[in-house]
Amino acid sequence: MVVWIVGIACMAGLIDTFIKSRRRSDDAEVSLELESRLAELDDLEERVRVLERVITDDRESLAEEIRRLND
Repeated sequence: MVVWIVGIACMAGLIDTFIKSRRRSDDAEVSLELESRLAELDDLEERVRVLERVITDDRESLAEEIRRLND
């Protein structure tokens, strides 16, 4: 009977350790995904700024900038 109690306690400890380690690895994956999404968001914000500038600039300055980039 005592052996069963000790065995169950050991198994509970192993299961608890396993669950905690999975949670930590899931947190690491979520953290990496979050960093990736934040970098993507920064890129998209920069693209929107460029598009806003292109749309709001007058035609002459836009044409000049395109000529300058082509040279």
